[in-house]
Amino acid sequence: MLGGDYRFRSRGNPLIAIEKLKQLLPILIKKSPVYGILGNHDQYEIAEFLDENNVHMLINDNFRIEKKEDCIYLVGIDDGHYFGAADLPEAEKEIPEKEFKILLSHSPEFYKEAESKDYSLYLAGHTHGGQVCLPGGIPIIKEAPVSSNFISGKWSFNALKGYTSKGVGSSMVPVRFFCPPEIVLITLEKAHLSEG
Repeated sequence: MLGGDYRFRSRGNPLIAIEKLKQLLPILIKKSPVYGILGNHDQYEIAEFLDENNVHMLINDNFRIEKKEDCIYLVGIDDGHYFGAADLPEAEKEIPEKEFKILLSHSPEFYKEAESKDYSLYLAGHTHGGQVCLPGGIPIIKEAPVSSNFISGKWSFNALKGYTSKGVGSSMVPVRFFCPPEIVLITLEKAHLSEG
């Protein structure tokens, strides 16, 4: 899953980002299907490029993944932080009630809406984990209107579980202090309910 902000700055020509994605995508797609959303640094040209190169772009949309009799709905919303284009009701269209849903959002700031709509997992980025942190990973700048526990790593809000990735890049200033980049691997395990 690609979480947006494919380029360093929020303005200008996206060709540098596209050239880097041309190198990365064949490696990812060879291993598994790839799903993507846009971030606040991205323009639609990047979404078109990703879509044309076998990335399932979820821009206020969803995708059903099936395995035997089970399914998961991946729901992706457009950037709601900078562009204000997130439309969760549109993204959820035609999803039956009580299904297992994962929300892909560039920013963690929609966690209350996700929890109220019974999402099981919320995956976000945008914050770069603070990018410049005090020792121990304490963020100096949050970049999202959420409390510090939503800025990086695992978190929960009532029944909703979430993860905000630090990502692999940086924003505005090409540095990271006490905040190493990361690529996250999440393993989902089916819960077995016992009668009793």
